[in-house]
Order: sequence, then C-alpha cells, then structure tokens
Amino acid sequence: MFRPNVSRTLIGLAFVICGLLLILMNMEVIPSVSIWKYWPAILIIIGIAKLGDESERGAVMDGAMWIVWGLWFFACTFNWFGFTYGNSWPVLLIAGGITMVWKSLLPKTSHDQDKLSESSS
Repeated sequence: MFRPNVSRTLIGLAFVICGLLLILMNMEVIPSVSIWKYWPAILIIIGIAKLGDESERGAVMDGAMWIVWGLWFFACTFNWFGFTYGNSWPVLLIAGGITMVWKSLLPKTSHDQDKLSESSS
C-alpha cells in the first residue's frame, strides 16, 4: 500500500508557499514585508513533519528538537521572556541533553538491528 512521505510533503509545501509569497511580493501584488524575521517557522515546519515520521526510532524527539530550535530563534528574535541569543543559549544545551537521554532510553527496533547487521558485514 502506498504511503506518502509526510515529511517531504510538508517541507515541499512550505517551499512552494514561500516561493509564491516571494513572487507575489516582488510583483507588488501583496505588500512587501520583512518576512526574514519569521524564518524560524521553517524549523518548526520541519519539526512538525518529523513528528509524523514513523519510519525511524526517535523521530518524535527529533521533531520536538526542531520545534524547540524554531521557538528559541523566535524567542530571541522577538525578545520573548527577555530572551536574547546571549542569555538563553543554555536552553539549547538542556534541550540537546534531554534529546540524547530520551533517545538512549528508547527500545531498539528491528530497523535498528538491520542497520547494525549491515554495518558489521
């Protein structure tokens, strides 16, 4: 049975939407705004796409990490909660550490065992 790749579909749609918005702004069909400060939304879209990817172990945690990165960049860009790049970088260390611990505690899947047997031969 055919199952579309959710990650690629969402990321592809994000590229199409970004491209259309840029073309419409260049043609002055819609007002030109500074959209570059919203670039962390791309990281959040990647994270949401990864949340739906069941093909690899720890995909949910990977998706959550992408979302955390995107939210952190938004928080620093818009000074949410007083966050700046200089004072909030330890948040990324904490998130990275949680990700590593979480993934180490996940049970091995048959997919992981196949990778191990391929690499050892």
